[in-house]
Amino acid sequence: MMANQASTTGAATTAADATTVVEAVMADNTAAAANDTTATASVTTDPGVSDWFKGLAATVGFEKIKAALEGLQGFETLFAEANAKARISLYAYVPKIMEACGDKQKPVAQAAAALAKNMYCEVQAWSGAYVLPLLKESIAAKAKPEVKAVACDIIRDFAKKFPESLALEIEWLVHPLSILMNDIKKDVKDKAKDAMTAVASCSGNQDLQKFSATIVKAQEAAKNVPECVEELAGCIFVQNVEAPALAAITPVLVRGLNERSEQTKQIGRAHV
Repeated sequence: MMANQASTTGAATTAADATTVVEAVMADNTAAAANDTTATASVTTDPGVSDWFKGLAATVGFEKIKAALEGLQGFETLFAEANAKARISLYAYVPKIMEACGDKQKPVAQAAAALAKNMYCEVQAWSGAYVLPLLKESIAAKAKPEVKAVACDIIRDFAKKFPESLALEIEWLVHPLSILMNDIKKDVKDKAKDAMTAVASCSGNQDLQKFSATIVKAQEAAKNVPECVEELAGCIFVQNVEAPALAAITPVLVRGLNERSEQTKQIGRAHV
């Protein structure tokens, strides 16, 4: 019944109504959500959807863990049954869902992580410019370790699935991922390294492809920079060097130019 409803022209409105309730649940604003009659009022004319949303809103008054799970499950159902146009508006709530990945209650965190990963599995090939920046807060140094780990997994999988789309995002992804590669949590470090390895392989430059591991190694520790700069000096570019390739190697060269060793600086200048 809901699948038919989601395919109608009213699906976008339904999506907005649902996310109003879910956002309240995720923020643990139980009083506001319980009193929010507008969240269900506009869908009361849709018999197949009205009861479902009212039930979702009603759960907010229960204990937090149940309310959060209900909200996530409701959002997942809505996303699965929404048409393409409605889904676009739902992706705007990725930061809230990612925040729930760090919830103290494991069932909530696991449900949020599964939902976030599933949403990114459903994205279109050239959606990187829209959906990847939604993860910026999740790969920030101040994010919770669990949130960072899930975000790194999503970026890694996106890079492997849509390398050409991710190539246009390398410029801003390298820096936060390099910081996470030195995170105090081993799980975050390992997942950030996996993500960086996948990102570095998306430059689209065949000459640089075999140096992907070198680029990652340079971001892993400052002591690796001189060696990596020297290795990159051996890269002979036959193919035109375009923006994604520059975005991948520039952080390494900048680190090389900031080294104390004059030899490393000279190699960096020569490469530039």
